[in-house]
Amino acid sequence: MAPPKGTQRACDPCSVRKVRCDGLQPCARCETSSWDCTYLRSHGKSGPKGPRRTTKVAINRLQECGKSNMNRRARSESDLNLDDESPSTVDLPPLEPLPRSDQPFNSPGWSDATNPLLPRHREPRRISTSSISLYLEVYQERGYGIWPVVDVDVLLARLLTHSDDMEAYALATAICAATISQFQMDTQTGSPVEGHLRMSSAVFEAESKRARNEFDHMEQITLGSLLSTFFLHVYSADIGRMSASTILLGEAITKAHMTGLHKPSYYQALDTEQQQHSLRVYWLLFITER
Repeated sequence: MAPPKGTQRACDPCSVRKVRCDGLQPCARCETSSWDCTYLRSHGKSGPKGPRRTTKVAINRLQECGKSNMNRRARSESDLNLDDESPSTVDLPPLEPLPRSDQPFNSPGWSDATNPLLPRHREPRRISTSSISLYLEVYQERGYGIWPVVDVDVLLARLLTHSDDMEAYALATAICAATISQFQMDTQTGSPVEGHLRMSSAVFEAESKRARNEFDHMEQITLGSLLSTFFLHVYSADIGRMSASTILLGEAITKAHMTGLHKPSYYQALDTEQQQHSLRVYWLLFITER
């Protein structure tokens, strides 16, 4: 599909790669690389964008969680004694320091690090959504231009409205690990970030792997499990684990083929937004593998 006459915009491969395109059909870059030069991606109006429909839901749920954590902490400080039962929660309080990255999540120290009254037989807690959101914001601002494949608002809404969605949790923590390692935020581990303690990329990687195993990512082949594999590949490459990085990239490509991203028939049942997203995932893998 050629661009409309009288206009000049980047083709899909050049747009994903963020390089200049001559707007021809095919363009010079695609002709040189023997790529299929398409203009399927639609371009919205320039200028400020309004909030997505899920943004309000995500903000409201995040504020509710924050108020609930503050009230719980206030009650604990005034009323809790050694005979009371400690409340069971899913997320860590957003301002609580997390254990060191070299401390395994299933060690006794994990519970003691957050609340010494918790019985040691309880399951390890998840990283709080508010802590995850800090690094997803960095991804949105600095990483989306490199890996334009995840809608942060939609992902946060999934985390806030479905606490048992381990696929979303695995993807979010994998993005955090890749973002921290890509932008070298590990160099200041433990320093405050907007009132929160900076977390190590290794903590996020470990949680992503745990969550992936919990929802059986090798059998549940979806774009979410594919993308968590891709971002763990980025993390491994950033820290110099090249063998692991190569294996993870191969796994992501295999999942793409099993999903059918390379087949035109895959896109026929999708709406325009889903088609564009799937194409971005496919081109990202294609360019990374090259």
